[in-house]
Amino acid sequence: MQRNDDHSGCQSYVNTNETNLDFLSRFAELDWESQCKVVEDVKSHVENNEQLCHHVSYENSVEPLIRFLRYAQFQHDVRAQKSGSQLLIAFVSNKS
Repeated sequence: MQRNDDHSGCQSYVNTNETNLDFLSRFAELDWESQCKVVEDVKSHVENNEQLCHHVSYENSVEPLIRFLRYAQFQHDVRAQKSGSQLLIAFVSNKS
C-alpha cells in the first residue's frame, strides 16, 4: 500500500451530494488509517442518503470495498471489518 496521509481528496467526494460513488476505486492510494476514515465517511453518507446506493458501480465501488475487507481481515482490524461490512450491506440491500 502506498502512503498518502491526506485523505481530504476522497473525503471531499463524501461531503458532496454527488450520486456516483466510483471514487472508492481510487482510495487504495491512501494509507490504511485514511482508508478506514473514508469507509466510515462513506457509510455515514450512505446512511443519510440511501438513493446513492442505486448508483453504485460494482467494479468501481464494491470490488475496492471487498479488497478493503480482505485487508482488514488480514490486519485483524475488527473496527474496519465492521464498517466495511456495514457499508457493503448498505450497498447490497439498497441496490434492489
